[in-house]
Amino acid sequence: MYGQYRNSGIRRLFSYDEALQWCRATLPIRGKGRNAGLRPLGHRNKMQFQIRMQGDAVECVCYDTPVVTFHPDGVIAIKDGGYVSQTTAHFIRDVLSIGASIADRDVVLRINGDYHRLKSGVKLKMERGKYEVLEVAPHEVYHIDRKLMKELRKPVEAFRTYLCGMIKLRQGVFDREELVTETPNVGNWSLELQPWRQDIDQVVPRMRHFIDTVSQEDKDGNWYKASLQMVWSGYTHRSKLWTDPKQELKHLDDLLIATHPEVLLVSQCEPGVFKKNAYARFKKYKELQA
Repeated sequence: MYGQYRNSGIRRLFSYDEALQWCRATLPIRGKGRNAGLRPLGHRNKMQFQIRMQGDAVECVCYDTPVVTFHPDGVIAIKDGGYVSQTTAHFIRDVLSIGASIADRDVVLRINGDYHRLKSGVKLKMERGKYEVLEVAPHEVYHIDRKLMKELRKPVEAFRTYLCGMIKLRQGVFDREELVTETPNVGNWSLELQPWRQDIDQVVPRMRHFIDTVSQEDKDGNWYKASLQMVWSGYTHRSKLWTDPKQELKHLDDLLIATHPEVLLVSQCEPGVFKKNAYARFKKYKELQA
């Protein structure tokens, strides 16, 4: 999305004095339109990028978010405002001339050869011609206790075998008609893991009930319905859905982790080192257990 704005006219700013001078020298937009009174950071027809005063501080704004803020004491504060996007990353690069990209669902800054997740914000200061990192949010990384995970899989091992066999027998294809017939209330019992928009307190009991069901012997076709429930958790309005055993086994492992978050181990990542946090989406389930 940012490609169309690459010729944004944004000037590189390295200090509070430069930012203040640029803000004062930039004439505000005239007239009575929605941009009236605003100061463009770059080209005057690129008003999604602005520069403005906030008290004594100078803010460089990307859309409505003050992504880069210069303070009188020389501190430069960076934040994404919750918008993890290439636009945010490129904006930071254009303003401060530092590396910024998207990795592992986060804006990652490369400063003096080190990598820092933006997360809750980063504070810098220009010292002797290069940036010094003053403050960066702690970066937690989640790992799986492999031994405990192996134990958690044992009660559902028979169901895992059944699930794989069922999917292979159907060559991974499931019909919508079967969904409607066999799982009429699937919309009320979806097993998708979407903690960013789910009420975890309501979802976890449903997942626990599912794990309890598939941990027991197959009675009255419970495993068949449970398999459909898993496969159709990502249901859309297509007439057919394709899946494979690996995808569903990973889904089952995710359900085990969500219902047994004690399997997650947490460690602090060293400052300046980037490590992929593949299990970060389970943080809310871990917090619920605590």
